[in-house]
Amino acid sequence: TETLDAWFPELKKHIPMVPLYIGNTNTMEVHRIGCSGLKDTYVEQQRGYHLLGDALNWGFDGCGRCLPAFHRRS
Repeated sequence: TETLDAWFPELKKHIPMVPLYIGNTNTMEVHRIGCSGLKDTYVEQQRGYHLLGDALNWGFDGCGRCLPAFHRRS
């Protein structure tokens, strides 16, 4: 079975970029998509980021569960 990879420039206009990280503006913690720490977060308190560095520069702390290397608060 052969496969073909094709790229259609017109599709790029209609596919939104999905953020990889979600910042909780209430707790000021940033999480990876799918982290269990997001389950109790209101949508109104979520802010998406494509780059972790952007969230950290805005003052977010890394989640202790999914981003322990970037977790600074105790």
